[in-house]
Amino acid sequence: MSVPVERVARCNCGALTATTTGEPTMVAMCSCAACQRRTGSAFAYSSFWNLDQVVLTGEPTRFTRVADSGNAVELSFCPTCGTVLWSRGRRPNTINIAAGCFVDKDFPAPERAVWDTLRHDWIEHIDGIPSHPEQGG
Repeated sequence: MSVPVERVARCNCGALTATTTGEPTMVAMCSCAACQRRTGSAFAYSSFWNLDQVVLTGEPTRFTRVADSGNAVELSFCPTCGTVLWSRGRRPNTINIAAGCFVDKDFPAPERAVWDTLRHDWIEHIDGIPSHPEQGG
């Protein structure tokens, strides 16, 4: 019997952690304007998990915004270092954990690219990853 993979994502100062068991239900890259602003990068690298796969520790500060899709998204970030470690949206039993916060070079690659209409021109499309002009389901 194999042991499920356990991973730990942390904010920069370590005050917030998300410990996951198993594999994410989806991994995506998003080029929407809100993700660009949230990450300070050209896109977000996001992993989605069922709530029963995740243990959260620490006391985040929360901010709710309306996504480009029109859905409300609650961002949870560290009040000390400012890292947005996780977020919750329209799917009540799902949590999005910033994939880069795992600092794991073997973490799964994105399965889809969403909001590609806003993708920077210098970012090449990655072969094998379906591209969606907007949210893409």
